[in-house]
Amino acid sequence: MNAEILLVDDEENIRKFLSRSFEKKGYKIFTASSGEEALKIIEKQKIEIIILDINLPGISGIEVLEKLRYQDKNSPFIVMITAYGDVKTAVKTMKIGANDYITKPFEFAEIEVVVQKAFDFISLTKKVEVLEKQLPKKTTFAEMVAQSQTMLEIFEIIEKVAKSPTSTILITGETGTGKELCARAIHQKSDRKDNPFVAINCTTIQENLLESELFGHEKGSFTDAKDRRKGLFEVAGGGTILLDEIGDMDAKLQAKLLRVLQEKTIRRIGGNVDIPVNLRVIATTHQNLEKLVSEGTFRQDLFFRLNVIPIEIPPLRNRREDIILLAEAFLNVFNKEFGKNIQGFSTEAKHILTNYLWLGNIRELKNTIERIVLIENCQTIEVENLPKSILLQVGKTETNQKFLLDIEQEQLTFQDAKNKIIDEFEVNYIRQLLEKTNGNVTHSSEIAKTDRSSFQRIMRKHGIKSRSFKEEE
Repeated sequence: MNAEILLVDDEENIRKFLSRSFEKKGYKIFTASSGEEALKIIEKQKIEIIILDINLPGISGIEVLEKLRYQDKNSPFIVMITAYGDVKTAVKTMKIGANDYITKPFEFAEIEVVVQKAFDFISLTKKVEVLEKQLPKKTTFAEMVAQSQTMLEIFEIIEKVAKSPTSTILITGETGTGKELCARAIHQKSDRKDNPFVAINCTTIQENLLESELFGHEKGSFTDAKDRRKGLFEVAGGGTILLDEIGDMDAKLQAKLLRVLQEKTIRRIGGNVDIPVNLRVIATTHQNLEKLVSEGTFRQDLFFRLNVIPIEIPPLRNRREDIILLAEAFLNVFNKEFGKNIQGFSTEAKHILTNYLWLGNIRELKNTIERIVLIENCQTIEVENLPKSILLQVGKTETNQKFLLDIEQEQLTFQDAKNKIIDEFEVNYIRQLLEKTNGNVTHSSEIAKTDRSSFQRIMRKHGIKSRSFKEEE
């Protein structure tokens, strides 16, 4: 591991036990029995992780935490040891700047999970720092922001394909990954940039109107066609047309689009004249078009015609080094929009944002930052400013990692493992409901659709007290 850990606890047995256990795992260990001794060691040694007991003789653990965070807000990674069930103190330490906490009594497996998480976070931070030094300073491209190697390679592809005036391009990727921004970047980097960029979403326009939107119509060609109208292919003349979510296009319209791509002409509905068009067609989709072809819902010849230059935008969870860069860019945008002056994100908030899955990709990240800037009044975005849904998901991921470690080390039987999962589910579920209802047992049992006595029985089983939630509120 090579990570340097400082153990600060006034109980010698705990120091010896943890020292032996971590040294076997390859960590370099320093120990201190008081806050004063800990601060002296930190002055002389480069410590990456501190396991710090709150109750110390002389300077308390909280005072040590405050001194360290005042000197350097971002490092080292600090794990606080608190008395069992002392939630208020644990929350207080997190607000001051602790990265995590664990309650006494604890097993080594529990604290090992916390330290492994700290080590992974430190390793990720170091990798990001190395990448930042290696990557070019300019990480903006057209309206896009990124520094991951995958996206930088896509930027290079865009530069190359933009020089081709007519080649059709198919951009694929999950919803919210920035496919339209990629299409706009291609247009802006091309010789067509001074001509129109026209985007049409194939899912938002009724099928019977989509043909008219694309190709236009002659007066009287159908009911309500009171005047001649140009279609978007004509409007985009000399520029670029984006067919967003092409996978949802009607089969009959697919055939007409194929003819346009092959012959470079369109014919208005009700018209008998072929009108030449000079433009680039870019299509986007979150669907697997090859699968749609095999299922017979998308034309194979149209797929080949569109897929001349394929570009696949990766989901945000596969390019985590872009998350904070994007979050900071959105923060700047919404600071200006809402007249705020939020300075940035705390180290722990960055850790949470980086480890969240972002199933809605960049769009979800943008909406999250907008909501935070609009609602919160803070100088720096801390963990408590993040939406609970994000905190819960990241917490569940880390809980799952701990559970797998427990199975491996304790060699649990199937029934024991099953009971452990049920117990953890019950605890998390009950606690979340009580937190939501401020400790109101009746309201919580109604949400759970169970009778009050059964709900209380589960609370007693796990030693959960409703008053503790009322006190926190």
